[in-house]
Amino acid sequence: MLSALSNDVLEYIDNIIVILNQNGEAEYVNAAAKKILGFHPKELLGNAWWTKIRAGINNPYTLKKEFLQQLKLSEKTNNSFERKMTDSNGKTRYILWNVVKNEQNKFIGIGQDITKQKEMELKTIKQQREILDSIEYARNLQEAILPDLSVLNNVLYDYFIFYKPKDILSGDFYWAYRKENTLYVAAIDCTGHGVPGAMMSVLANSILREVIIKKGFDDLQTVFAELDKELIYALSKQSTRSVKNDGMDLGLLKLDFDTFKAEYIGANRPLLKISNTNQLQEYKGSPYPIGFFYGFI
Repeated sequence: MLSALSNDVLEYIDNIIVILNQNGEAEYVNAAAKKILGFHPKELLGNAWWTKIRAGINNPYTLKKEFLQQLKLSEKTNNSFERKMTDSNGKTRYILWNVVKNEQNKFIGIGQDITKQKEMELKTIKQQREILDSIEYARNLQEAILPDLSVLNNVLYDYFIFYKPKDILSGDFYWAYRKENTLYVAAIDCTGHGVPGAMMSVLANSILREVIIKKGFDDLQTVFAELDKELIYALSKQSTRSVKNDGMDLGLLKLDFDTFKAEYIGANRPLLKISNTNQLQEYKGSPYPIGFFYGFI
């Protein structure tokens, strides 16, 4: 089958070399099989090629049949694929195979051990999945801070909310609070995107609740000042890093249903009003955000 010279050369190759006949039986396996799989080449001849290194496969002969059928139907002269194999110690090895068909209709396979690379790849995939799962869970927590829409539904009959974060997590959120016949509605854009932005949004939500709900401030100028003070304090305490650009843009609208008056205050956010005659009017807010701002440092 192989000349003495060819056999000697193949025995010194680091990759596994296997020759299968048309029935899928191994006629030759080189010495690399011992190094990579732990089996002596003679132990893998015949159908042992399918049974000894396919632990966990219910019917290795079905696998052999499918493998041969796939190669016979393939129009490629060189077929490449990965296979999981089991070494003599029961451990999984990942082998990258290149299989060609020679003139005698036999299949010559060259197998490269890629176990280390594959394990690193699988480890990376696992880590990425764990990170993504954590981010998805964090999104659920972040969405929990959004207001119950019944707060708006009970007093507004014609409104909409466009909320579409750029990433899974976001520094943008909306906020609403009703106190008797007064409704506060806010749109907030915190510094950053993703995880940093989401953490800022949780902090911003907490400060809004502290200033408007817990402390009960209702004058918007006072609310604005208190939000700025509380956010700067929260970001600066016990912090050794630069926070000169940490803050939030805010649009806060106060609707009084007793007097039917509306008040607005904006931090780097305008208010757009569309009249019944479809006239657009812009109310500019402060050009500065709430919190740290480079121009003030």
